[in-house]
Amino acid sequence: MASIFTEDASESPVSELMGVLNLLGNDKLEDNVNRIIRGLVSYLSLDKGADVKKCKMLKSVLEVKHKLREGEVGVQDSVLEYKTIFMLCLSLLERSSDVKGQCFSSLCGVLQQTLLLMGRDSFCNCVTNAVMKCQEELTLFVNNADIEESQCACTIRPEVSLRILEAVFAALLHKQDENNRLSTHEGAKIRFGDDSMESLILSLIWCGVEHISVQTLQCVIPKVLTYMTDNSLLQKIWRHITKSCHSNVHHTFQILCILAQFYVPCDLQNVEISYSVAKDNIFWKILQSGLTSADPLVRKQALYLMKRAVDGICQNNMPFTLHCPDAVFWWDPAHSSKIWEHFFLIIETLEEKQAHIIRPVLPMVNLLVAPSSEGNVLHVSWLLCVFCRIISHDNNFVVKWGIMNFIRIHRELHFARNGHKILEFLRPFMDAVNNSALYSVNPEHCSLSEIGESLKDLFEDVIVESSHEDCRVFFGSVLDVMNSVSWAPVPLFNVVYALAHAPSIPVWDQQRLGVLEGFMSEALRCHCVFIRGAIQCMLLNATIHFADVAVLDINTVAQYLGSYISSESLKRGTSAWRDSVKWVKMFVSKDDAARFVSTSFLASAGQVCLSVTAVARMVVLLCDAELLPCCMADGTYSLARSLCTVLSCFHNCDKRLYASEAGQNHTLQLVICLLNESHTTCGDDLVRKTVTGCVNLILDQIFTYISRRMSSVTHLQDYHLVDLYLTALISLSAEPDILHQPKAHLTKLQDVALQVLMAPTAPPMCHYFSVRVLAFISHWLRNHCQCTCTAIEPCVILQTQSILISYMVRDGRVNSPPVKQEIELQLTRDLQTLWGKLTSTYLEAGWSIIADFVHSCLRAGDQILSLRSVEDMVSDIGTALEIGGSVLLVPVMNILEKMLPKYFGNEMFKLTSTCWSMIFELRKTELFWRTMKAFIQMLFQPSVMTIEACQHHLLQYSEKIFMHGEAIAGLSNMLVLQLQKVIAHASPEILEQYWAILVEALTFGPVHRRDQRIIMDTCRFISSLGNRCSVNELTSNDCCVDNEVRARGVQLLLAVCSSNKNHQVIGKLVDALMLKDSTASSRKTRYFGDSQLHRMKHRVMQSILVVEPLLDTEMAERLMQWLQNSLLVESQQPSVRYQQEWLLARLLYHHPCLRDRLWDMFQEAREKRPGSVCSFIAVVYQVACMLKDEQEMFVDRSMHEILPWCMAQHFSVRLYAQTTLQKLLVLCKIQQYERVAEKYAMVESILQTSMEHGNAVKNAQKLQQDFYFSAFHPVEHYTLETIFYDLPRLASVTCEEWIPTDLFTSCGVSGASHIELENSNRALKQFSVAAWVLKTSGGTEDSAATMADPPDNVQKKVVPWRSIIPEEDLASKPRHKQEEGLIVVASLIDRLPNLGGLSRTCEVFGVSEYVLGSLKYLEDKQFCSLSVTAEQWVPISEVKRHLLSRYLEAKRKDGYTLVGAEQTASSTRLNDFKFPQKTLLLLGNEKEGIPPDLMPFLDVCVEIPQQGVIRSLNVHVTGALFVWEYMRQRVLK
Repeated sequence: MASIFTEDASESPVSELMGVLNLLGNDKLEDNVNRIIRGLVSYLSLDKGADVKKCKMLKSVLEVKHKLREGEVGVQDSVLEYKTIFMLCLSLLERSSDVKGQCFSSLCGVLQQTLLLMGRDSFCNCVTNAVMKCQEELTLFVNNADIEESQCACTIRPEVSLRILEAVFAALLHKQDENNRLSTHEGAKIRFGDDSMESLILSLIWCGVEHISVQTLQCVIPKVLTYMTDNSLLQKIWRHITKSCHSNVHHTFQILCILAQFYVPCDLQNVEISYSVAKDNIFWKILQSGLTSADPLVRKQALYLMKRAVDGICQNNMPFTLHCPDAVFWWDPAHSSKIWEHFFLIIETLEEKQAHIIRPVLPMVNLLVAPSSEGNVLHVSWLLCVFCRIISHDNNFVVKWGIMNFIRIHRELHFARNGHKILEFLRPFMDAVNNSALYSVNPEHCSLSEIGESLKDLFEDVIVESSHEDCRVFFGSVLDVMNSVSWAPVPLFNVVYALAHAPSIPVWDQQRLGVLEGFMSEALRCHCVFIRGAIQCMLLNATIHFADVAVLDINTVAQYLGSYISSESLKRGTSAWRDSVKWVKMFVSKDDAARFVSTSFLASAGQVCLSVTAVARMVVLLCDAELLPCCMADGTYSLARSLCTVLSCFHNCDKRLYASEAGQNHTLQLVICLLNESHTTCGDDLVRKTVTGCVNLILDQIFTYISRRMSSVTHLQDYHLVDLYLTALISLSAEPDILHQPKAHLTKLQDVALQVLMAPTAPPMCHYFSVRVLAFISHWLRNHCQCTCTAIEPCVILQTQSILISYMVRDGRVNSPPVKQEIELQLTRDLQTLWGKLTSTYLEAGWSIIADFVHSCLRAGDQILSLRSVEDMVSDIGTALEIGGSVLLVPVMNILEKMLPKYFGNEMFKLTSTCWSMIFELRKTELFWRTMKAFIQMLFQPSVMTIEACQHHLLQYSEKIFMHGEAIAGLSNMLVLQLQKVIAHASPEILEQYWAILVEALTFGPVHRRDQRIIMDTCRFISSLGNRCSVNELTSNDCCVDNEVRARGVQLLLAVCSSNKNHQVIGKLVDALMLKDSTASSRKTRYFGDSQLHRMKHRVMQSILVVEPLLDTEMAERLMQWLQNSLLVESQQPSVRYQQEWLLARLLYHHPCLRDRLWDMFQEAREKRPGSVCSFIAVVYQVACMLKDEQEMFVDRSMHEILPWCMAQHFSVRLYAQTTLQKLLVLCKIQQYERVAEKYAMVESILQTSMEHGNAVKNAQKLQQDFYFSAFHPVEHYTLETIFYDLPRLASVTCEEWIPTDLFTSCGVSGASHIELENSNRALKQFSVAAWVLKTSGGTEDSAATMADPPDNVQKKVVPWRSIIPEEDLASKPRHKQEEGLIVVASLIDRLPNLGGLSRTCEVFGVSEYVLGSLKYLEDKQFCSLSVTAEQWVPISEVKRHLLSRYLEAKRKDGYTLVGAEQTASSTRLNDFKFPQKTLLLLGNEKEGIPPDLMPFLDVCVEIPQQGVIRSLNVHVTGALFVWEYMRQRVLK
């Protein structure tokens, strides 16, 4: 018996044990087995637990015992107490903690074998008790809602109970197989209360604990179903699935896949119990939801089920129809097979990530919609599944293709007309549309994106093809889906633009307008103001097109229109306003208008449910629609009468102390809104005059009211009222028709404010209110009053502000904010935040007063310094920034703007650095632009720029601005615009020390990311709409300002060129530009088209071309040498080469003394880079065209130099030389240079003959027709238009580099004495980009909408679904070892990559078992990198090298033929060998092969036929060939 307990037990312990027992003799065989069982059972102890090896051995011995008792089934064994063993195992299982361990599995096996050895009565009793016990524990588990509580309440873990049930039912099934009936009188089976068992199983499946549910489905249900031989449980599970499938799709497919053999039976799995769900229409709908799921596992499960179901139907080869009106699946044997094959190929391919794999399959979608003679083979819902997968793909090309072609197919199949609604498809469709990367366009055409155009077609098709009710449902659903998506700006614009340009149809009611109002908040989140305004304009147009005016209410419309921002979209005088006026006329009558005025306009604040902006805007709209008269009329409502009634609350407000302040505040707010809404871009009109006239009548009382409120606003909660009163003052003072005597009103207001400010006992809110009013008055004086100070008499500003300034500046009182009162010491968090805001705003107002004072009066600086020293002022400013924060930056920098020219030093520069740092903390806010503008104005002013000590600091800050300007659009433009203002007020010579700034401006422009380019393209398209989109009338397009920086840089350059010192100054600029180019080129000599380096070199050449006529000979010589080196060394992009050749030709033209150097360049090019000769030949031709007096001599010399190159080996050089010679000969004839023409007459005839053969004809014709040789003239086309627009366009440079003449004009460029703005010769406009230039730049992208024919052959990934066992595929466990098949033994192989590759081969071809020398190999990285998870699916076992002989012998006894892959004297060729079904393949070591000691165990050696010299193949390849040959012979046949 000692041999039985050996540690090196083989893989088949039962066989070994039978051999040992046979040696002991048959007489005492059963006694020996019994003694072994008793000995092993003695090792089982509840105290010590169970030993793994002993449990395994006990299980094996019990199997031996069971074999010995075959034929005596059901007879009780009197020797062994199996019931005691059973109860002991049951107790050990209940106490076990590791339910996944080997010991637990062995105990379950012991439990099952023990049951099989019991007699009928014991068996029945133990089975019944065990099942009842498990039922009780599992019922207790499922009845507790909380998982942790339920597990604590159970004495047995649910996993243990399920494993016990599995073992018990396995024993029951085994008994059935032996035909051993336990009861002959009450049926053949033990009954466990079928209803209660089924209910428990249902509860376990949907218990919410995944591993319990999976264990129930995998282990228990199959055995229960097989034992009960009834499908009622399957029916109950299916009914539960149909009710809960939408709530948990993942769980639904988990259940269906594990139970696929019962629900979707196929010929591969013979099951007695089944319930085919393929006959239920909801099954196919569940599959559709799975195929479109975002979870890859669910999609894989759905595809598996789909293939099983379709394959089963296909095998029947009979028509299949679901008898229900909404059936989504049917089968036509004549047509369906091919269609579903295409469907599966498309769905499987879409799981790939690479576009090159998916792209060939996409056209196959057309095959799915091709109808047969009997009608559509495929229900349209399957087509929607395909498109849903396409548009949810990760690749943008695939998504764009799906969107555009869905719309195309939608139009062709007339979905809407045929009743195939796509409402459930809208959400994934809109999610796919909301992808900014899909909206790239050709910026040259400035058009709407392809997706936008397709959306227009979709909405138009729906309106044309659908009924009115269907349109109402569809567009209502569109609005609901849009409202639930978080939109990016570009996709949202395209969607609302498509809606705005769809045909009008009344489908949106008042409820939809409410949804639109909420949606506006989503639209207004867009940070790009220009696109945000365009979205509002398009949304308003869409509302007008789709709103049902028959059911609209004026209040709802007023509230909706009030949500628009007037400064961006809906303002008087714009197209949007005019469209709104026409729309209001359609559903509002004069009675409705009068009713609205009486209920909303004239009502008190508490009675109005609309916003004040909505009321005021609607009132003005009613007036413009002529539904509400402006002037007073007897007995009727009018704007004037209503406004006078509203404003009557201000009559005698100084005497009516108890009048309703809430009503007066509401009226004041209404007045502000009316003034803002009535303002028009077309000048004053009757409505505007009516509003201003009525307000003017009561203006004194309004100022009186505000003055009185200055001392009565005492609570912190009244903070917003101060903003209201200040807004009113700003609006009233901005109206010249209202404020006829502004100084009188403001003087009174200032007196009151000063009294309140200087009152020590006044509440903090009163101090705050008064200083805000004083800041407003100071700003008004700065903008409307001129300083008239003389040495004797001060100006009005100094007189009125001196007291205030003295109070604020003296003793640093400007930095003393209000102090909290005692009642305000304990504030809530919100009020504490509000108090902080009040403090910072108070300080801002105080410093704003000082800033406005120093900018409005010439003697203000002296006045302030008489009150406080410079050092103290600088210290006060630093303290203010620490206390008040970033809101003080603008007024502080306005003050420093006046101080910096006179008082500069380290402290001042430190303060400047502090301001710079604080500005960039505001990067994401609107305040950033105000502060940056103030900063630039502070530093870059003539009086500072001329200070030598400041120049270094200014250059540093300019460099930082240009650097940040690459990421912040508009920042660099702000600096260049300021410099334009500087040279407008001072001499351009001020820029003499700031060439670095000018160079950066001329070469500025980053390479934008793709998303940024898409935004810029969208902004360009919006701008092209002109007045059709109101945002163009209200807001400037700040998205495309890079070109504007360069255009303004050119204006600065031309201004400098007009100065007297132009040669010296321009020379410095050219040196700086050449240095910038050389520095960049030294790092990288080769570059791509439109790269940052290409654009920089292109801009450098443009800038030098502009100043070329102003260069002296010395500078021209240096520049010529630089151009020569550049052409000889670098391979330039076409645009750069064009400009270099043009510049070189112009230098030679203007400086005759340099022409002889041109011929030396040919010789140097021959030695350094022969390909560069093309450029010098082009230069020769351009110079020849420009010359007048010396043309004949130059042409003669040119032909002499070019002629040898006509025989050059370089094709391009030869082509250029021959073409140029032809052009020069034509020039000789035109100019009648007979001597030269006669001299080269023979050459002309030879050229004609030479260029009539081969590729020369076609290429020479292209070159001669190119604009550079046919139309371009270096002198006539020397304009800014050619340099900055025509040449970049014809050189295929991105349109981001094009600067049109209208942009130059808007930037102040009008040409110069040496260069014109526009071409008088318009010949270049007729040319397009040459083909060779397009080839150089990379061409264009294919459109995603291109529908190619389906290819004959596409790449397909094999999905062997037929061999997948569903429950194991779900659980990611390896396949069970097949009883028959190929076993690959690789125990002799040492190298892990070979072992890993073999595991993948074995898995792919379905090898039944793969044997390794050690299972530890599976954890190695080298193994895993080659196996790619194959080890998870192929059965793998371990046999050590020294155990191979015993293993091989055991396999021979099991009936396997042992085949060795080895070359021997008697080996059989692989192509001649016939593999048996049960084959074991032994692979040898990489170096030694199969060792001699194992050769005798083999039945046959097989070798692979070879033709080469090398001795053998790699062992991985060898194994793969053997496995394939086995599969070819045994599986494929």
